[in-house]
Amino acid sequence: MTAYTDPLWVSDEQGWLPFQGGPAIWSHPAFRADYVYDLLKALTLLPQHADAPKWRALVDRTVSRISTPQAEDMQFEHGDPANSLAFLRARALELIQSQNPDGSWGFDADRRDQGVFKGYDYHLLGPPDAVELGTCARNAYEILRYARLSGSEEAYRAGAKTLEFMRRFTVPRAAQVWEVPVHTPDILAAADAVDAYLEGYWFSGDRRWLAEARRWARAGLPFVYVWNAPGKPWMRYGSIPVFGASLYMVSWFGNIVQWNGLRYAYALLKLCETDKNAPPLWRQMALGITRCAMYQQSASGQNLTLWPDSYHTITDVRAAWDFPPRQILKNVYHFIGHEEEPRTVRLSSGVRITSRAAKMQVRETADTLHIVLRHPTGEAGSVLVSGVTRPASVTLNGQALPEAQRAFTREPSWRYSPQHHALIIRVNTDAEVTIEIRGVRRAAVPALPGPVTVLRFEFDEHTEGWDAANDLQPLEVDEGVLKVRSTGGDPYMIRPMCRFDGDAIRRIRIRLRGTGGRGGQFYWTTASSPGYDETKVIRFELPLDGAWHELVLPVGEHPLWRGQTITAIRLDPGSAPNTVVEIDWIRGE
Repeated sequence: MTAYTDPLWVSDEQGWLPFQGGPAIWSHPAFRADYVYDLLKALTLLPQHADAPKWRALVDRTVSRISTPQAEDMQFEHGDPANSLAFLRARALELIQSQNPDGSWGFDADRRDQGVFKGYDYHLLGPPDAVELGTCARNAYEILRYARLSGSEEAYRAGAKTLEFMRRFTVPRAAQVWEVPVHTPDILAAADAVDAYLEGYWFSGDRRWLAEARRWARAGLPFVYVWNAPGKPWMRYGSIPVFGASLYMVSWFGNIVQWNGLRYAYALLKLCETDKNAPPLWRQMALGITRCAMYQQSASGQNLTLWPDSYHTITDVRAAWDFPPRQILKNVYHFIGHEEEPRTVRLSSGVRITSRAAKMQVRETADTLHIVLRHPTGEAGSVLVSGVTRPASVTLNGQALPEAQRAFTREPSWRYSPQHHALIIRVNTDAEVTIEIRGVRRAAVPALPGPVTVLRFEFDEHTEGWDAANDLQPLEVDEGVLKVRSTGGDPYMIRPMCRFDGDAIRRIRIRLRGTGGRGGQFYWTTASSPGYDETKVIRFELPLDGAWHELVLPVGEHPLWRGQTITAIRLDPGSAPNTVVEIDWIRGE
């Protein structure tokens, strides 16, 4: 935790740096939910540590500046998983919209990088729309992760189409095409493929996907050193990222990039957990890769406990870009029985039950679900039951739980999300408990929104395809008004699956009222530029004084709106927690 209390900490006004050294364009201090998550985890695991008071003081000073302490637990430990489910759904929709008919995604040679490679011509790295394992696997993983948690057959079909397409490849390539040529063999592509095929298997039980996960696990082995030169213990189990070079100039042979290896290691750990016939080698490799990253952590100096972006096995040169221990800790949590990511139990009825519990047993009888679970020692969390109707009652150890009307507290309670046909139950103990959910039936997961060609949203009965993508409570419609409430400092809602003619829409009018933070933004994506970025944005002030107002956004004046096919739109309603906005309608004209 020294990384968070010392080398990365800036001030009570600015928070933490994301790293030390590295590109200045990305090095902006902020209050980080994942750092607070790790500090809280340390207080749980090591409450008597000499530095525990220092960790507690830092948490107390920062926790109010973030929405929810979270890393990759998807808010199952401290927050509301429904928020994460909305974000994952929105992301899956974006990806499905950009997916080719055969299930693939191609290399975007026309991209215009706004970061460290700004101005670089990506056509030098490969032909436009080149398709490899690495251009597909991570996207499939994200779609299928949402499918697994939600039970969405529609999302599964989209992801499974990609899994089927990926079976044609024999070499993992093209997961790092922000700087590495498309043809280059790449360990990250192997890791992403293992992740994607495991999600497909967890959703469906299709053993073809498990066999593919094993195949890509083997494909990652050649990138990992299984020996070390004398005096270089950090070399053993070090992972080179690719068999090639960045921009054809910077060779990665003999140059360890351990964050790639850590991603691969975590994929191996999930494979071991899933495949009862997995050889002990997989776990041994994952453990070795994690230890290798620890060997690379600085033992003294201003970067104490940080570890480098790269470490050269021949020259011993460490990159002047040092990372926090966040990715190392994720693997460590797995090894010590405090798994960070939630796991899902799939019932024969199609209902899915997800939690971070160390132990979970589920039984269904008639209209009742019986769940016995135990969270890791010292921890609590939520249980997500997806694909069900609103229950008649929920009990914990025989005692009726109250229904939470809005955001969860730390007290035991339950809440039903009609947006997802999902039940969320808060458990505030690490003791073994029994949950009974009565009067519940299987409910099909709501369909993904279809494409729209007219920019007109009236919100008469439902959200009309808008999703709470980040730092927002699930969207609600009440008496023809869309109600939005922010939970953090970067709230935004999106409407994917659009097909608008930019030339036909000169202005967008929004009728709204509300209270809270004033800064607002409107983003969009296009067929030729599929990502949200700072080149396609209109900023405005939200008149949040409680009265109704009409905002006018002059989108037709923007050069990246005119002449474009608009494929998705995004609205950022404010820039602070606890902003409340009611939207009567959104209309293009």
